Amino acid sequence: MRSASSVSAARAPLARGRVWPLLRRRRRLRGLLVLPLAAACAGCGELHTDSSALGPARPLTIALSGPASALYAPLYVGVADGEFTRGALRVSLTAGSSDTASLDALESGQAQVAIASEPAVLAARADGERVVAIGALEDGALEAIISLRPLASPRALVGKKVGTDGTKLAAAELSSYLETAGLSAAQVRLVQASEPTARGNGAYAVVARWDLDAVALAIAHHRPNVVRVAAAGVPRYTDLAIVVRVGEARHQGALIRAFLQSLTRAEAMTRANPTGAAQILVRANPALSMRLELAALSATQTVAEPSAGNQPFGYQSPYAWQSFGEWMAARGLLRSAAVAGDTITDEFLPGQGE
Repeated sequence: MRSASSVSAARAPLARGRVWPLLRRRRRLRGLLVLPLAAACAGCGELHTDSSALGPARPLTIALSGPASALYAPLYVGVADGEFTRGALRVSLTAGSSDTASLDALESGQAQVAIASEPAVLAARADGERVVAIGALEDGALEAIISLRPLASPRALVGKKVGTDGTKLAAAELSSYLETAGLSAAQVRLVQASEPTARGNGAYAVVARWDLDAVALAIAHHRPNVVRVAAAGVPRYTDLAIVVRVGEARHQGALIRAFLQSLTRAEAMTRANPTGAAQILVRANPALSMRLELAALSATQTVAEPSAGNQPFGYQSPYAWQSFGEWMAARGLLRSAAVAGDTITDEFLPGQGE
């Protein structure tokens, strides 16, 4: 697994070891968790309920960017409740530790599908990897500026310690927030921290996850102030893109369509029965808290569906990808955003394409 060190300047050659560092570090797993689970694939445009009519189940390995959690709920629900099986698929979920790990698994052929963030996918494309995003589990970023103290405007952070995970992406998101008030990063004290503290010498605020970190603080009877990066001058992007190799997109359209149809049904089941979904997640990862996963599922419903109500689950706008790619390029996180809008396709989503 590649390490996450700092990236070089925007115009430097984008060797892999210099691109991946801008990606977020995900929460670590104690080893690699592999869940071989019965499930998925075949079928083109129509929905099926009789898997025997679709022939033998075809294997499909999906590399996740983290351990079982509310983020991946539709995938675990689809396996446990048989939605993938009904699509004549035999799905295995491999839970890794980062976007880097999931895209590595895809690149090496260990997986046919990867879940990775939009910044990671754009970096991979800039690095010459032939990958394409075919949908998204969430339609929006999960990052936010979070504080346990007043956060009425960016000026509240002037002279204060602000924590990030040390990546250039997090620093750029913070800078974008400060710029909305005419401020610069030089006016805050950047530290490496994972959570804000109400007293002492800790961080006044952090760039962290609103769907998990802020929810956990609320459950612990705090009142976190949260500014999502989408409201902090950062163009809309997704932390959970569904990615395949270009070769699979060209030659395995029926398999991909069957997978996305099954996933769409599983997402509807997750939405209809969040308690059941949380129970499935806790069975898959006993380290999880049922209370936290339920709260996280409730929180992420705000971005589970596309922002445009007339679009299918999983839809992503090429214009939004292009805009975010240009934002990354302007901050030295990509050499060029020329292909950003072409990094996705919606042709395999239910009701789209052929």
